[in-house]
Amino acid sequence: MDNLDTQNFKSIDSDIETTRDWVDNIYNKVFGDMFHEIFRLSSNMHDPDFKITDSELEWILTSLPLVLFQVSERLNGLRLEHEVIKLSRKRERFVKESAIRDELDINGCSISSSEMKSLVDINMTDYDIMLASYSSLISRVEGEISFSKELIMGAKKVWDSRRSSENSNPVGEVVVDDELPDYKPNSYIR
Repeated sequence: MDNLDTQNFKSIDSDIETTRDWVDNIYNKVFGDMFHEIFRLSSNMHDPDFKITDSELEWILTSLPLVLFQVSERLNGLRLEHEVIKLSRKRERFVKESAIRDELDINGCSISSSEMKSLVDINMTDYDIMLASYSSLISRVEGEISFSKELIMGAKKVWDSRRSSENSNPVGEVVVDDELPDYKPNSYIR
Protein backbone atom coordinates (compact mmCIF):
# COMPACT_ATOMS: atom_id res chain seq x y z
CA MET A 1 0.00 0.00 0.00
CA ASP A 2 2.88 2.38 0.58
CA ASN A 3 3.75 2.20 -3.14
CA LEU A 4 0.36 3.49 -4.29
CA ASP A 5 0.43 6.76 -6.14
CA THR A 6 -1.52 9.16 -3.92
CA GLN A 7 -1.57 11.77 -6.71
CA ASN A 8 -3.86 9.50 -8.76
CA PHE A 9 -6.23 9.14 -5.79
CA LYS A 10 -6.30 12.92 -5.36
CA SER A 11 -7.23 13.28 -9.02
CA ILE A 12 -10.00 10.70 -8.65
CA ASP A 13 -11.25 12.40 -5.48
CA SER A 14 -11.35 15.68 -7.38
CA ASP A 15 -13.36 14.05 -10.20
CA ILE A 16 -15.77 12.55 -7.68
CA GLU A 17 -16.23 15.85 -5.85
CA THR A 18 -16.76 17.75 -9.10
CA THR A 19 -19.27 15.17 -10.32
CA ARG A 20 -21.13 15.09 -7.00
CA ASP A 21 -21.31 18.90 -6.97
CA TRP A 22 -22.66 18.91 -10.53
CA VAL A 23 -25.34 16.30 -9.69
CA ASP A 24 -26.38 18.19 -6.52
CA ASN A 25 -26.52 21.47 -8.44
CA ILE A 26 -28.77 20.02 -11.17
CA TYR A 27 -30.94 18.28 -8.57
CA ASN A 28 -31.40 21.49 -6.56
CA LYS A 29 -32.10 23.54 -9.68
CA VAL A 30 -34.63 21.13 -11.19
CA PHE A 31 -36.17 19.26 -8.23
CA GLY A 32 -35.06 20.85 -4.95
CA ASP A 33 -38.03 23.17 -4.52
CA MET A 34 -40.47 20.32 -5.17
CA PHE A 35 -39.05 17.83 -2.69
CA HIS A 36 -38.25 20.32 0.09
CA GLU A 37 -41.88 20.55 1.24
CA ILE A 38 -42.33 16.79 0.94
CA PHE A 39 -39.41 16.06 3.26
CA ARG A 40 -40.59 18.70 5.73
CA LEU A 41 -44.07 17.17 5.91
CA SER A 42 -42.62 13.68 6.22
CA SER A 43 -40.52 14.70 9.21
CA ASN A 44 -43.60 16.35 10.78
CA MET A 45 -45.60 13.18 10.24
CA HIS A 46 -42.99 11.03 11.97
CA ASP A 47 -42.16 13.43 14.79
CA PRO A 48 -43.71 12.09 18.03
CA ASP A 49 -43.78 15.60 19.53
CA PHE A 50 -45.67 17.11 16.61
CA LYS A 51 -49.16 16.31 15.39
CA ILE A 52 -49.48 16.82 11.66
CA THR A 53 -52.40 19.08 10.88
CA ASP A 54 -55.42 18.20 8.79
CA SER A 55 -54.48 20.93 6.30
CA GLU A 56 -51.01 19.38 5.88
CA LEU A 57 -52.59 15.96 5.38
CA GLU A 58 -54.97 17.46 2.87
CA TRP A 59 -52.04 19.00 0.97
CA ILE A 60 -50.28 15.62 0.87
CA LEU A 61 -53.43 13.90 -0.41
CA THR A 62 -54.53 16.51 -2.95
CA SER A 63 -51.54 18.60 -4.04
CA LEU A 64 -48.66 16.16 -3.76
CA PRO A 65 -49.93 13.94 -6.62
CA LEU A 66 -49.93 17.06 -8.84
CA VAL A 67 -46.39 17.89 -7.74
CA LEU A 68 -45.34 14.32 -8.56
CA PHE A 69 -46.80 14.76 -12.03
CA GLN A 70 -44.56 17.81 -12.54
CA VAL A 71 -41.59 15.87 -11.15
CA SER A 72 -42.29 13.05 -13.62
CA GLU A 73 -42.35 15.52 -16.51
CA ARG A 74 -38.99 16.97 -15.46
CA LEU A 75 -37.60 13.47 -14.92
CA ASN A 76 -38.62 12.54 -18.46
CA GLY A 77 -36.62 15.54 -19.67
CA LEU A 78 -33.56 14.20 -17.83
CA ARG A 79 -34.10 10.75 -19.33
CA LEU A 80 -34.19 12.32 -22.79
CA GLU A 81 -30.93 14.15 -22.13
CA HIS A 82 -29.41 10.87 -20.87
CA GLU A 83 -30.40 9.08 -24.09
CA VAL A 84 -29.04 11.92 -26.23
CA ILE A 85 -25.70 11.68 -24.43
CA LYS A 86 -25.63 7.91 -25.06
CA LEU A 87 -26.23 8.46 -28.78
CA SER A 88 -23.69 11.30 -28.93
CA ARG A 89 -21.18 9.01 -27.23
CA LYS A 90 -21.69 6.35 -29.92
CA ARG A 91 -21.19 8.91 -32.67
CA GLU A 92 -18.11 10.38 -30.98
CA ARG A 93 -16.68 6.90 -30.41
CA PHE A 94 -16.95 6.16 -34.13
CA VAL A 95 -15.34 9.51 -35.02
CA LYS A 96 -12.45 8.97 -32.56
CA GLU A 97 -11.83 5.44 -33.78
CA SER A 98 -11.76 6.63 -37.41
CA ALA A 99 -9.36 9.46 -36.52
CA ILE A 100 -7.01 7.06 -34.68
CA ARG A 101 -7.06 4.60 -37.61
CA ASP A 102 -6.33 7.40 -40.08
CA GLU A 103 -3.42 8.64 -37.98
CA LEU A 104 -2.01 5.12 -37.64
CA ASP A 105 -2.30 4.57 -41.41
CA ILE A 106 -0.48 7.84 -42.12
CA ASN A 107 2.34 6.85 -39.80
CA GLY A 108 2.42 3.27 -41.09
CA CYS A 109 1.59 1.75 -37.71
CA SER A 110 -0.89 -0.90 -36.76
CA ILE A 111 -2.36 -1.95 -33.42
CA SER A 112 -4.54 -4.80 -32.26
CA SER A 113 -8.28 -4.39 -31.89
CA SER A 114 -8.00 -4.56 -28.07
CA GLU A 115 -5.40 -1.75 -28.13
CA MET A 116 -7.68 0.25 -30.42
CA LYS A 117 -10.59 -0.31 -28.01
CA SER A 118 -8.44 0.88 -25.08
CA LEU A 119 -7.37 4.02 -26.93
CA VAL A 120 -10.94 4.88 -27.84
CA ASP A 121 -12.19 4.10 -24.31
CA ILE A 122 -9.72 6.60 -22.89
CA ASN A 123 -11.20 9.28 -25.15
CA MET A 124 -14.74 8.42 -23.99
CA THR A 125 -14.12 8.99 -20.27
CA ASP A 126 -15.90 12.35 -20.13
CA TYR A 127 -18.99 10.84 -21.76
CA ASP A 128 -18.90 7.93 -19.31
CA ILE A 129 -18.69 10.30 -16.34
CA MET A 130 -21.61 12.32 -17.70
CA LEU A 131 -23.69 9.17 -18.24
CA ALA A 132 -22.92 7.98 -14.70
CA SER A 133 -23.93 11.42 -13.37
CA TYR A 134 -27.25 11.33 -15.17
CA SER A 135 -27.90 7.75 -14.03
CA SER A 136 -27.25 8.77 -10.43
CA LEU A 137 -29.52 11.79 -10.70
CA ILE A 138 -32.33 9.78 -12.31
CA SER A 139 -32.07 7.06 -9.65
CA ARG A 140 -32.17 9.66 -6.88
CA VAL A 141 -35.34 11.26 -8.23
CA GLU A 142 -36.99 7.88 -8.82
CA GLY A 143 -36.27 6.97 -5.19
CA GLU A 144 -37.77 10.23 -3.98
CA ILE A 145 -40.88 9.66 -6.10
CA SER A 146 -41.29 6.25 -4.43
CA PHE A 147 -40.78 7.90 -1.03
CA SER A 148 -43.46 10.46 -1.87
CA LYS A 149 -45.93 7.76 -2.85
CA GLU A 150 -45.33 6.07 0.51
CA LEU A 151 -45.93 9.41 2.21
CA ILE A 152 -49.27 9.72 0.41
CA MET A 153 -50.31 6.24 1.56
CA GLY A 154 -49.27 7.02 5.15
CA ALA A 155 -51.14 10.32 5.10
CA LYS A 156 -54.24 8.53 3.78
CA LYS A 157 -54.10 6.11 6.72
CA VAL A 158 -53.80 8.96 9.22
CA TRP A 159 -56.61 10.87 7.48
CA ASP A 160 -58.90 7.82 7.48
CA SER A 161 -58.09 7.08 11.11
CA ARG A 162 -58.98 10.62 12.16
CA ARG A 163 -62.23 10.57 10.18
CA SER A 164 -63.31 7.20 11.63
CA SER A 165 -62.62 8.37 15.20
CA GLU A 166 -64.65 11.53 14.57
CA ASN A 167 -67.58 9.43 13.33
CA SER A 168 -67.50 7.07 16.29
CA ASN A 169 -67.12 9.88 18.83
CA PRO A 170 -68.89 12.85 17.30
CA VAL A 171 -68.05 16.10 18.91
CA GLY A 172 -70.72 18.70 18.85
CA GLU A 173 -73.61 20.27 20.63
CA VAL A 174 -75.93 17.88 22.44
CA VAL A 175 -79.58 18.61 21.69
CA VAL A 176 -81.92 17.79 24.61
CA ASP A 177 -85.55 17.23 23.88
CA ASP A 178 -87.51 19.03 26.61
CA GLU A 179 -90.71 17.28 25.65
CA LEU A 180 -90.95 14.20 27.83
CA PRO A 181 -94.03 11.97 27.54
CA ASP A 182 -96.55 12.02 30.35
CA TYR A 183 -96.04 9.29 32.90
CA LYS A 184 -98.90 6.88 33.45
CA PRO A 185 -98.29 4.62 36.43
CA ASN A 186 -100.21 1.59 35.20
CA SER A 187 -98.95 1.54 31.63
CA TYR A 188 -96.10 -0.51 30.38
CA ILE A 189 -94.47 -1.23 27.08
CA ARG A 190 -95.36 -4.51 25.44
